[in-house]
Order: sequence, then structure tokens, then C-alpha cells
Amino acid sequence: MKRILVFTTILFVTLQLKSQDFSGGIKGGLNVSNRTGDFPSNPRLAYHFGGFINIQLSEKFSLHPELLYLSIGSTFESNLQNFSSQDPFNPSFNSSLKFVDRVNFLAIPVNFRYSFTSKFGLDFGPQVSFLLNTFSKIKETPGNIDVTSRRVSGKFKPDYGANLGLTFSLNEKMNIQLRYYQGLKNLNRNSIIPDDKSYNIALQASVGYTLF
Repeated sequence: MKRILVFTTILFVTLQLKSQDFSGGIKGGLNVSNRTGDFPSNPRLAYHFGGFINIQLSEKFSLHPELLYLSIGSTFESNLQNFSSQDPFNPSFNSSLKFVDRVNFLAIPVNFRYSFTSKFGLDFGPQVSFLLNTFSKIKETPGNIDVTSRRVSGKFKPDYGANLGLTFSLNEKMNIQLRYYQGLKNLNRNSIIPDDKSYNIALQASVGYTLF
């Protein structure tokens, strides 16, 4: 029964695509991400890449589903001091620890675009992501010593949120995009602390190229 349902869905989508004016291509770019909440974290600069399809629904509206490899996360730095036993009020040296959390997703944004002109449009819509893996690293400076690092499978745990952005077409083939993602799933939902909430956020800058 499931195979019949999947086959029927694929057939329906294929027929819909054939009946619409559509195009597709590849895209990639950089993103600055962080986690909201009470824990003091810093943004992380990372990247994303993948493909997109543009389905023209009307003169002004179009649908833009994408499939992206998305790397986000956050960083945190803490200063440490080693105090001398002879003079406990004067540190003998300074050191700092930098925590880096890399969170890698398979993301599926499904955005609608309202075109103000033939070159400029507003993008908005939901996004569902599936966690591929997380990678945590702690570095000590000076010396950039790797204290510890750990990679953990994400087991395709879902995250979801909403996108809002702008697209500017440079020509018929290339466009640039600026997009803000706001996660809506509480990352601390299992916390024992009351009202402990944290969400993924990201600002993305992309370049897209139409292949067909």
C-alpha cells in the first residue's frame, strides 16, 4: 500500500511539473548561524549547497522547493587563568578555551516567491531539516591545541522553521539570495529547567545558477 501511495505521489508531482512552467539549477553560499536562548554563544560561519526547482504558478507567484546540505551551529569562548601559589592574586599565564558545535542538516525549504519585478522578489515559506550529524570540538589557545573532538550521528532527527528572504536576478541564469531562517522547534524541550528554550537561527547568502 505504501509503495502504491509513493508511486501515485511521484506520478502526480511529475504530471504537475509537466503542466507548469518550471526550471531548476544549483545553488550554494555562506551562512552565519547561532542558537537563541540564555546560554551566551557566538555565531558560527559555515556553508550550504544543493539544488532548487522553480515552478511558475502565476504571473507574480512561483514555488521554489530546494534540497540543501546545510551546516550551522555556534561557538563559545571562555578565558582561563592559572594562578601562582606564591601570589594567588596575579595569574602566571592566560589561556582560553573555544567550543565549536557543528550541526549538519539535510534541509528541504519550500518557499513561495512574490515577484515585484522580473528581477526582484520576496521569498517566504516553511523549512524541514533532518539532522545528519553533529561535531563538537574544544580548542585551547595559545597553541590551538585540540583538547577533544567528537562526532555524533544525528539519526535524521527533524528540525523545522520558517524562511524569509529576497532574491535578485542578475540575468536569466544567475541570481543572488539573502535569507533569514528562524527555527520553531525548541532544542531544549527535554530540559528540566522551566522555560528553557533555544532555537536555531541562520542568515544565508547564496548564489544560484539555472541549469534547465
